[in-house]
Order: sequence, then structure tokens, then C-alpha cells
Amino acid sequence: MRTNLFISAAVAALLALPQVASAGEIIDVAGTMGCVIDKWDESEPGKGRKLVDYAGRCIIIPDDAAVQKNAEDCVGKYEYMPDGS
Repeated sequence: MRTNLFISAAVAALLALPQVASAGEIIDVAGTMGCVIDKWDESEPGKGRKLVDYAGRCIIIPDDAAVQKNAEDCVGKYEYMPDGS
């Protein structure tokens, strides 16, 4: 269950980010999450319907510097329907 919650949070954070950090850019803000997409294979089996096979890695940088950083591998399959859901 923890993995599903983490994947949901990672996807929500990726969609909410207004800009993407450049490679090598240092992010020095507590309470952030950084993700790297290793695999994004998109296929379109039907008109307007897309399937995505995803794999990536994320790290959560806590607000408190004394707390250990948490890194996770994220994998999943996403389906986008013609109605936008």
C-alpha cells in the first residue's frame, strides 16, 4: 500500500511541477521530491486511448535535515481514455 501511495504522490508531483529542472541543476529546498524517468513507453491501441509503461526513481528530501532521505523505485502502467480520464 505504501508503494501505491508513493507512486500516486510521485505522479501528482510530476504533473504539478510548473518547470522541469535541468540536468546538473542543484535543488536546495527542504520538503521537495525529485524524480527521474527511466522508461516511458507510450502506445496507442485505439483512437484517443493511450497506454504507458512507466519506470522511474524518486527521492524525497524531508523538511528536517536530521531525517533520512527516502529513495524509491517507481513502476506502473497508466491508461489514458478518449474522454481525458
